[in-house]
Amino acid sequence: MLGFQFGWKDKISRTDELNRRLKKRKIPIILDDIWTEVDLGEVGIPCKGDGTQCKILLTSRDRDLLCEDIGAQVCFLVEHLPPEEAWSLFKWTTGDSVEENLELRPIAIQVVEECEGLPIAIVTIAKALKDETVAVWKNALEQLRSCALTDIIGVDEKVYSCLGWSYNHLRGDEVKSLFLLCGSLTYDDISMDHLLQYGMGLDLFECIGSLEQARNRLLALVEILKASGLLLDSHEDRHNFDEESASSLLFMDADNKFVRMHGVVREVARAIASKDPHPFVVREDLGFEEWSEMHESERCTFTSLNCKAVLELPQGLVCSELQFFLLHNDNPSLNIPNTFFEGMKKLKVLDLSYMHFTTLPSSLDFLANL
Repeated sequence: MLGFQFGWKDKISRTDELNRRLKKRKIPIILDDIWTEVDLGEVGIPCKGDGTQCKILLTSRDRDLLCEDIGAQVCFLVEHLPPEEAWSLFKWTTGDSVEENLELRPIAIQVVEECEGLPIAIVTIAKALKDETVAVWKNALEQLRSCALTDIIGVDEKVYSCLGWSYNHLRGDEVKSLFLLCGSLTYDDISMDHLLQYGMGLDLFECIGSLEQARNRLLALVEILKASGLLLDSHEDRHNFDEESASSLLFMDADNKFVRMHGVVREVARAIASKDPHPFVVREDLGFEEWSEMHESERCTFTSLNCKAVLELPQGLVCSELQFFLLHNDNPSLNIPNTFFEGMKKLKVLDLSYMHFTTLPSSLDFLANL
């Protein structure tokens, strides 16, 4: 909209150019799902008193962050839906037949009440129960009332119960494993090509004899997750996706080369994945020493580490059960010690694709299952 392509310009040039162009336009700017304090000037967004007509809307699950840390001029709470709107959204998602069925309607009303006006809970449950039998609805109501709650920062307990039930309602280990995999990967759009590579490396797909069969299976599983409200289409058609994600011809004719996951759904997926029998570990901006000291590092099978500040890797990590290891680091001079992978002999998938190396460590020879 601004006619500005970031290209390969350095950070300062991008910031200055974005700031200059935004000052010329009267434009609303939305920063969605903020978790930490944002320096608008560093991003390139003109700030208060900076001669701009921009209006900035920020959303967060942390009210203090917006009101106190960032200093928003006006703060307001997005309220839960009132009962009549919650019921209307539920009917719109399931279809009007839910109201016409005299046996089902009173059960459905109680299911909606259990969602407590939370839109993401309402939509997810409605999609999962659509076209199901009355017995399944009754069972869902009982489980929603008795779901064990977990403490996730920024996630309502009732949302966790509803999303947890929707996960348990998925049929088959393949689709459940794909859901946990998507939740553990990234906060950005998720590449279908990466999902295909990871899924094949982890033997996620059952009875597959060719790459084409694996592709079709992945597309089918993704559609199941979308239909369940647990996965979403990508925000935009990324014509330049091959610059950011090595993409093959396998998804050139697919409707979506990328998918995404709602932030709340992702947090619930990670909470589920962190428990037995799904010892997944995802850590953002965590040092290796901190992580390797945790008991979970010894038992986990899946690890995604975003360690932007790490300048040096340890000589090795003891992760005898690890099957998937993804590492993000922005330091172009970072080297991997030759002994680094010796304690990861069960590793099946290794992703270092956004890192820069001149040589690879000799301990890769230990990874017979890669």
